[in-house]
Amino acid sequence: MIFLNSCGDTTEDPTPGGGAAPEITVTVDGEEDPDSVAAFVGDSIEVEVNITSAVGFNYLSVKKGSTELFRKNKVSGTTVTSYDTTFYYVPTEADTNGIVMNFEVADDNTPTAQTVTSSFVVTVTGMRTQTAVLLGGNQNTTYGSFYDVDGGGKVYKIADAKANSAMIDIVYFYGPTNLATLAAPDDESVDVVYVNSPSRPSTWDTQNSTKFVKTDLAMADFDAATAGTINATITESGDSKANELAEGDVVAFETADGQKGWIYVNSIDTERDPTTGQQEYDNGSITITLKIVN
Repeated sequence: MIFLNSCGDTTEDPTPGGGAAPEITVTVDGEEDPDSVAAFVGDSIEVEVNITSAVGFNYLSVKKGSTELFRKNKVSGTTVTSYDTTFYYVPTEADTNGIVMNFEVADDNTPTAQTVTSSFVVTVTGMRTQTAVLLGGNQNTTYGSFYDVDGGGKVYKIADAKANSAMIDIVYFYGPTNLATLAAPDDESVDVVYVNSPSRPSTWDTQNSTKFVKTDLAMADFDAATAGTINATITESGDSKANELAEGDVVAFETADGQKGWIYVNSIDTERDPTTGQQEYDNGSITITLKIVN
């Protein structure tokens, strides 16, 4: 998310060349001279600049720090008393440390041009990716099934999940009806598949209420995701689980504390009983990739 905050009132050159100083109005995403504007890394923000100058407009310069992003000079031999333009800026992950965007306008006064400046502090929120997260099925004794979204991809087995219940956002299980499923700790199906465990979620101090939306998005959409597109896909009508998952599915989610993201299902693996040769899906695993809005 990007926030533009005004650093102060528009300032004028203290020794003008005569007449009224030029005026500048900045409109960001439709809001005139806003205190803050919300956007996301990778999503274009639209900045409209409106300039009036009684003696004629000379130039407009837009800078990010010391780097000039946009410049418009008057055409030599003309007098333009008003000028409107639209400038676009797309924040990147490199902007997440914060930047300053400066707008400077000069008029055509002689011998001393008058300048007007306006500055905005830009704070950027981006997106992070967690790759190749492996979760075991509910009967898998090798890999944990319980996932902490904010914990940098940490996976817990059930006893440790109970001890860290406030941290658990997503549970993987494979059931006879739901099949491959990603669920919230408070989903009733989770407690059913762990009914014989003394650490089943109903015994936890905290059962978080993550919401899921199973989308029709493809891998290309997931790869092209921005924080803005992710943020737009989750609604309050999300479910406490996404079931009948298959490789290539994209699932949007929102954790109990408002963390939003997308999950791409890389693979769903199954185990076979060494005696019968039958597939035992609940002993298998799922591998997922997550894109999470910071």
